[in-house]
Amino acid sequence: MIKNFSLVFILLVMFSMAKANDNWDSCITDRINATVIIGYMSNPEGSNPAYKFPVPSGQKQFEMEVDLATHSSVFQNHVITIRLSDLGEDIGCVKFRRNAFTTQTPPTQPPTPTLTPTPPPPHPTPTPPPPPPPPRQDHTFWIQNKLVRGTISQVAARYDDKGDWNWWTRPGAFAYGSKTAHKGYSLGIPASVSSYWMVFGVVESTEQDKWRGPFDNTQDYCYHYHGSEDDWDVYPCP
Repeated sequence: MIKNFSLVFILLVMFSMAKANDNWDSCITDRINATVIIGYMSNPEGSNPAYKFPVPSGQKQFEMEVDLATHSSVFQNHVITIRLSDLGEDIGCVKFRRNAFTTQTPPTQPPTPTLTPTPPPPHPTPTPPPPPPPPRQDHTFWIQNKLVRGTISQVAARYDDKGDWNWWTRPGAFAYGSKTAHKGYSLGIPASVSSYWMVFGVVESTEQDKWRGPFDNTQDYCYHYHGSEDDWDVYPCP
């Protein structure tokens, strides 16, 4: 009896641990496995190649590469991540909910037919045509933001020095930076800087209320690209 009880207890503990990995409540406390989305921007000449951090199995993220000569952005379906302990900053846990380039609407399962036959209607109703497929959303990516006390509309950029933060950005994406040198992508980065960090989600932002106002961090928000380098927005995900 005791042996059977011990086996059940072990199974329950293992089940709880497996569930905890998917629970956002464990995102801060489980600092070994908690990760934050980091895009590493490297010099196009390759003098400072992008670091490759270990990627948790099944986690979908992306890398944003920036050509510092033109400040143009290239989104790639690559995988980059860094552990919170390596980052050295307690900025919460921000993870991608969907992959921007592979998001597909899951097929709906047909209802289970009942055994009782349904009598036909007196006048058959023609079947309406199926709705058109939704537009492709290559530039829409979804971010889970439950545990970040700031908002994902704030994007922080910094140099390689972990203590040197540079708040060049505006809500939605770094396309809201200074527009004097290039359409939406000039962040005022000196030519001598070969690389810098882009962090999605911060603990708090004193500028946030002035830019867009507070967000409810209990729900998901989306960055959305509207087709122009200058045209980004942040909104609650549908």
